[in-house]
Amino acid sequence: MSDALDTFVLDEPLAEAYADLREQLKFETLLADVSARFVNLPADLVDQEIEDAQRRICQCLALDHSSVWQASSDEPQVLLLTHLYRDPKLPPRPSRMDGDTYFPWAQRRLKKKEILYVPRTADVQTEAPTDYATWQAFGIKSTLGIPLWIGDGPVFGVLSFDATTKERKCPASLVKRLQLLAHIFANALARKRAEQAMRESETRLKLAASAGAGLWMLEPISGCIWATDEAKELFGLLPTEEVDVAKFLSLVHPEDREAVNRTIEQAMKSGDDSGVEYRIVRPDGQMRWISARRRRCSGEPDRLMGVSRDITDRKQAEEVRIRHSAIVQSCEDAIISMDLRGIITDWNAAAQRIYGYTEEEALGRHISLTIPSERRNEETTLLERITAGERVEHFETVRVRKDGRRVDVALTLSAIRDSDGRVIGYSKIARDITESKRAHEELQKSYSEIKRLRERLQAESQYLQEEIRDIGRFDEIVGRSDALRKVLQKVEQVAPTDSVVLITGETGTGKELIARAIHALSQRKDRAMVKVDCSALPPTLIESELFGREKGAYTGATSRQIGRFETADGSTLFLDEIGELGMDVQARLLRIIQDGEFERLGSARTSRINVRLIAATHRDLAEEVNHARFREDLFYRVNVFSIHVPPLRERPEDIPLLVTAFIREFEKKMDKRIRVIASKTMDELKRYPWPGNVRELRNVIENAVILTSGEKLNVELPKIKNVARAGTLREAEHEHICSTLEKTGWRIKGPNGAAAILGMKSSTLYTAMRRLNIPTKSEKRGT
Repeated sequence: MSDALDTFVLDEPLAEAYADLREQLKFETLLADVSARFVNLPADLVDQEIEDAQRRICQCLALDHSSVWQASSDEPQVLLLTHLYRDPKLPPRPSRMDGDTYFPWAQRRLKKKEILYVPRTADVQTEAPTDYATWQAFGIKSTLGIPLWIGDGPVFGVLSFDATTKERKCPASLVKRLQLLAHIFANALARKRAEQAMRESETRLKLAASAGAGLWMLEPISGCIWATDEAKELFGLLPTEEVDVAKFLSLVHPEDREAVNRTIEQAMKSGDDSGVEYRIVRPDGQMRWISARRRRCSGEPDRLMGVSRDITDRKQAEEVRIRHSAIVQSCEDAIISMDLRGIITDWNAAAQRIYGYTEEEALGRHISLTIPSERRNEETTLLERITAGERVEHFETVRVRKDGRRVDVALTLSAIRDSDGRVIGYSKIARDITESKRAHEELQKSYSEIKRLRERLQAESQYLQEEIRDIGRFDEIVGRSDALRKVLQKVEQVAPTDSVVLITGETGTGKELIARAIHALSQRKDRAMVKVDCSALPPTLIESELFGREKGAYTGATSRQIGRFETADGSTLFLDEIGELGMDVQARLLRIIQDGEFERLGSARTSRINVRLIAATHRDLAEEVNHARFREDLFYRVNVFSIHVPPLRERPEDIPLLVTAFIREFEKKMDKRIRVIASKTMDELKRYPWPGNVRELRNVIENAVILTSGEKLNVELPKIKNVARAGTLREAEHEHICSTLEKTGWRIKGPNGAAAILGMKSSTLYTAMRRLNIPTKSEKRGT
């Protein structure tokens, strides 16, 4: 743009006038005053101030014409004339002017964010015949157009100044000052549009919210229906679907369409409130009952507005009440209702069969007639429990019949409450279990024999009989080794605090389970922990995923996005594989940890959050700091309290418990029953180095359960060629990875790749290969 300004030529009269110190001071003072008037200017005063500023600038610079063009709300690509200052002697403008029709050549350049300066309009009549014809019609001899836009957004308007009395040349310094004015106008107009859109949106939302259901408006002439998302949802429509009368009537049940049409016509004629209840058949085939009230819009007699509510539950309740009496009478269980004094108010046929009293004999009498004298206190206690809000279900006791015989019953009691929640009575369901209790006693003998056989089978298997023991309060963590106990002791120490925790350990050791245990024991446990896998997100998306973004923050950002930090506000955020974050993201993360503040991408507004941070990594972050791959200051911030999760090879005593847990998990999924694991197999599992840790063990057991056809588990471990006995653990790991790579044809990624077989991420496998000097397939090919 500066190149374009440098090409402007000063004409002597104007240059001399502009150079005059008093005139220059006058213009700068005017510009400063205009700028000040737009600071915190209410949206409803923006238009008035723009037109006043146009007038004052034109009078100061001896110009006689200025216009502002803005994008149409219906067609954003079309610019319409919205603000105009002109000498009264000039011809009037048409009531509607769009830039593409009257100034196509100029509009093309301005929409590219180029300043348009034409000192002599006659010079472009060949290049821009339509534009020249318009300028000539209004007597414009020179023109200057400055595009209006905000940030990286498109051009949404144009500010122009024109000379009609004579041709004028404009110095570059003046253009720059007018650009400042254009920027002020652009910000004011953008703010006005945003505030107007917000007000309109808030008005509609308040209408819908106050309605408590779906709000809609019908224009009978066009047949168009505007409806809130709630109204569309009632009818099973998507928020983006257009609705008209034909579509609406197609959803109304055929038997109810005439009544619906009649109420619409009555409302349009009388303007009074009218209501109707009708059925609809939603696109998914579901039938619902709708209650609608409608009336003519005040001041708009051609429009009808209304509110629709789903009353399916109420209708179903009415049907239930109609059927209730018959159901109660036909029920196999005794259904009895009584008031607060214990007086019987309802007594069905099953109650007569169980207790021996007819309905006429029972109604109006006290419930104690069915209760043995030694059980009266029991009944009082039960009623106190349900009055306190408890529901008593299947309470087994003894009651007495009219003929004096005892009967075993199972009671379910609940309180009957009014609309304010006050207890006004009690409901009791009694099931005769006399015969079932006798049958139960017979079954006890058979059960004792079954129990004896089961205990013998349990004694034959060393490992499948062992209960999976949870340590303390850690439901998902399996193991009882000293190494694991030390980890869980640290968890209990740090969980009640809000300190940052760094969990380290190899891939597959269960770092996420440790993070969840910390969260579950913390004061933030009532809100879900939010997890982010830093290694799974591409660098281009990690910032918006963590910190959020505003609409238009970058190309492709078509909507606003809430980041994970905001989602985790008041809870815990778990950053898995924090060592994979780039240095730029690390800087923003450091600020959040220090100050609890951040800005969304594309936003200048600072947000504050309250998040407890737990990080995990398989990397040596201190070594990463030494190699300048991780910020030292961030390392000290996340390493306030560290927990190292030991690899599985360092806690082999946990392997039997883990194997048992995995077998039971996969038994259910695969409908199998594994009863025996050979001691030799378990010993091999305990000796195996498990480079993939618990994740690899789980994969091996899953594979074994799949391949096992009987009750004895057959486990096939990956071959390590016996190096674990003769060599070091490093050699064993080297041989194990190479053996797996040979099986996959040196393919690392994918469901059948070496990383999946080893139970680790591909990035972790690449790191291990570099550490063990194992070449990739491409590196082998190069050598």
